[in-house]
Amino acid sequence: MASVTKTGEKSWRVLVRVKGHAAVCRTFDSEEKAAKFGAATERRIRGGATVATKTITVGEAVAKFREFRDRGTRPIDRASTEHFYLNHLADGLGDIEVDKLTPKRLMHWCSLRAEDGAGPSTLNSEISKLGTVLKFVGMSMNTVFPDIVGTARPLLEYSNLIGPSRSRNRRPTADELERLSSVLSPAMWDVAQFAIGTAMRRGEIVRIQWTDIDEARRCVLVRDRKHPKKKVGNHMVVPVTALTGIDAWSIMLRQPRIDERVFPFSTEFISDSFGAARDALGIEDLHFHDLRHEATSRLFEAGLMIQQVAVITGHKNWRNLERYTHIRPETLRAPGSHPGTPQRLDSLRIADPGPHTSEA
Repeated sequence: MASVTKTGEKSWRVLVRVKGHAAVCRTFDSEEKAAKFGAATERRIRGGATVATKTITVGEAVAKFREFRDRGTRPIDRASTEHFYLNHLADGLGDIEVDKLTPKRLMHWCSLRAEDGAGPSTLNSEISKLGTVLKFVGMSMNTVFPDIVGTARPLLEYSNLIGPSRSRNRRPTADELERLSSVLSPAMWDVAQFAIGTAMRRGEIVRIQWTDIDEARRCVLVRDRKHPKKKVGNHMVVPVTALTGIDAWSIMLRQPRIDERVFPFSTEFISDSFGAARDALGIEDLHFHDLRHEATSRLFEAGLMIQQVAVITGHKNWRNLERYTHIRPETLRAPGSHPGTPQRLDSLRIADPGPHTSEA
């Protein structure tokens, strides 16, 4: 059975004893949490699970989680944000034993990450990933880890260290783009222009391979496009147009064929290069991802309908697409005088991708 004992002003120790099993002891900052852990642990033990008497470090848990994913059907892409979330967790919390993680420790780590420039949304994603790691590693070890993430969330939210993503409406001006073109390397300027021409994300751009290009239809296979539920295999065939005023097709084809990828860079290198150029020019609050906002807005300003824009951007519904749409008032005209004539949806409808399937 589980027994809870007060050991300090804000400290309760729970001791779980089940005949034939090693005793489990944990300390919590409230009696309710201690009792909840004790009851859950006792149920797990009586149900056949074992509870580790010796914990592992966060770094070891992250490594086990990577191994777990790599052995399954969802390996972690080394260019994905998830990969970098795990790196940050291992670098900042790796030496700490899981059982010794406390809300105060997590708050300290989040504060350091915030000083390095991580925003509330990023930190929210990173500690959520920590919770996922501990959950799945615990299951794979047939053991129980305290829900430290759930315990720490109220404190982190109250301290404004974590929070939801904030909607942005930042678009680069023509002057800012011209200045960036003079500072970025030719290769990085091509990447930036291609992003404005296609509305693709960094990860989508760097995953394009030469074999993904369909010159007959002027289309390209976008691999593992972001999807709220489907993380891997969400490939889409999309048109590469000049509707945003950028000839993205020519930019893509003129890249040197030195790698199987068209743009053989890492997402971090793109962000770092763009950020360095922006800072050198004194441009404020502009991120590479804002180029996707710029591209989407330009598509609407060119007169395309929602369905047509979604074919290019990959959005599944208007609510999400709206977040990326910031039309400038001066681009609106009276009927018949719009700078871009709405095209029929048929002109952008994608045919059967043929050999490129979701399992490619």
